[in-house]
Amino acid sequence: MHGDVSRRARARWNWRHAVELCAGSRDADATSACFRERVAAGDGLEAAIAACGPDGVVPASGGEHEGRYAACSGHPLHPGESCGEGRCADGALEARVFEAWRTQFMTVHELSRAAFDDHMEIWNVEVDRGPKSVFWRVDYVFVVDWVRSRQSESVHLGAHPLARPPTDGEIDSAVALAIEPAERFHLADVVAPEAVRSSFAECASDVEIDWCHIDFANVTGELRVGGTAVADRDANRCVDAEVRLSDGRLMRCRDAPCRLH
Repeated sequence: MHGDVSRRARARWNWRHAVELCAGSRDADATSACFRERVAAGDGLEAAIAACGPDGVVPASGGEHEGRYAACSGHPLHPGESCGEGRCADGALEARVFEAWRTQFMTVHELSRAAFDDHMEIWNVEVDRGPKSVFWRVDYVFVVDWVRSRQSESVHLGAHPLARPPTDGEIDSAVALAIEPAERFHLADVVAPEAVRSSFAECASDVEIDWCHIDFANVTGELRVGGTAVADRDANRCVDAEVRLSDGRLMRCRDAPCRLH
């Protein structure tokens, strides 16, 4: 009510909107941060309240992080029980490629089986047949401390329909082409969200973590998190920042058009 949290065009709130956003919140800081992130991303007032209010994102027992990830659209960031043993590989071909992929993935990224199981939450293994090619696909979430990053790999097995089942050697060769060795899946630790926000503040105030799109950088393979803040709504000008999660270093700070919704 005192102007600390901007509601797009102005900072002063009326009681109705304040109650809709905050009534029943179990974590005032998380609710406020969620609202700021939604507004910075271009959501309207009602949409941001719906996403962050008591009927939208409510922090789970695991703290603010769980609620933030639950708000992300698309593939799940909390897929539930992982099928790291290959239980979700329903067919023989799916299972064969999965075994080859897991073996090579652990070797390339220098992961023990225990580290693989700790950091990889696998939720989908499938073979897509047609119309022109056959692809094996795995979808998973890479987890380090509070960080969750959605990932997928596709292995090209040949033209559709396959003339015969691929040999083990052919599968190994196809899997080797699909694995990106630069991506730092061996990362053992990340800086805390507070350190990320502190680095964002070097770029601009009110830059919030983009919880839904944490990913590896092209070429370097560094795990990074981005964030945005509105600099000038009328001019459609925002600030785009990015922080390296291994050490909290600010890697990008630039003006960018605000996303339109």
